[in-house]
Amino acid sequence: MVNLLPEWNPNGMVLIRMLNEKIDNRMNFKKTTIAFITCIFWLLIKVSAQSRIETDLSGKGWKLLQDKEAQWKNDSFYLPPVNIANLPRHFPSGGWSLLQSPQA
Repeated sequence: MVNLLPEWNPNGMVLIRMLNEKIDNRMNFKKTTIAFITCIFWLLIKVSAQSRIETDLSGKGWKLLQDKEAQWKNDSFYLPPVNIANLPRHFPSGGWSLLQSPQA
């Protein structure tokens, strides 16, 4: 219990104790509220991580190609929500046929 007011006379003791208990109750409420919000936040993070879809690309048929001629330095960032139909299209500098028969 935190004592914020000096106890100067016996008649004021009841008032001082009541004020101190009120302050303690508010502090406990704040601590409980913070703990509750923290738990909810942690649960939301866990649930969102479990709903993520992952695809293993380490098998046969998958290749990673670097487009060394790609112009990307002046590209803009688009944050959601975005209408994908309005985004600029960037084609591979080697052409789409490069994806069918990649050179080493």
